[in-house]
Amino acid sequence: MSSDRQASPTYYVAVAFMVALLLAAGGLLVAMAMRPGVSPAAVEVRTSVVSSACPVEKRNTTCFDAKVTNTGSEAGQFDCRVIAFGATEATFASGDPAIRITLSGQETLTLTTEVTANRDGPATAPRVQCDPS
Repeated sequence: MSSDRQASPTYYVAVAFMVALLLAAGGLLVAMAMRPGVSPAAVEVRTSVVSSACPVEKRNTTCFDAKVTNTGSEAGQFDCRVIAFGATEATFASGDPAIRITLSGQETLTLTTEVTANRDGPATAPRVQCDPS
């Protein structure tokens, strides 16, 4: 007495469905493992040594541009200050020696600095320093 039972089509559909779910779960695990990490906000500053046009012309004042870039993938706030060299005074175009800026990930902002020579010497490009706040 042998009993040969044949599996129903529902059984094959259920097995196929389970195999598809297992493949999808495996694919999700691989995708999560290979996902690139999120980099926090970080800043890079490049100050041009070539003078630029000043927003408002002032006597004995030369302007320089500084490009500030958030090299991270997240937004961040940065406290920036301008540092003068030699016998000069330096501020941002707003007249402030320090400002706070907000940049989204990979965003670049151009800041204009104004350098006023105290004597008849040449105005040299200032240093712009930015740190995460």
